Amino acid sequence: MNALRMFVVPALLLTFSAPTFAADPAPAAGQKRGPNPEMFQKMKAKMLENHQKRIQIMQSAESCIQAATDSEQLKSCHEQERQADQQMRQQNKQEREVVREGRQSRQDQDNRK
Repeated sequence: MNALRMFVVPALLLTFSAPTFAADPAPAAGQKRGPNPEMFQKMKAKMLENHQKRIQIMQSAESCIQAATDSEQLKSCHEQERQADQQMRQQNKQEREVVREGRQSRQDQDNRK
């Protein structure tokens, strides 16, 4: 059980600190941002997707830890979990960059008008 805490608790802390998609860019001076139900639904769906991915990573790590018979296997479980978490974060980062580029492109077009 101590081994489980040693690997799972830090992994939980790392995964829950992962950033999510940002909301619409800040409004221009003097303007208030109104509710955007479409963006809310997209953010909600993405958050649920990320939670499911983290659950899968942790379930896989838990199975690996339970099956481990020595410290080398525990170390391998931790490394597999860490790699899966890093891969998920990198994918999320790439997706956020695409969204930001799209926003910047729209802002540039709006500024030209």
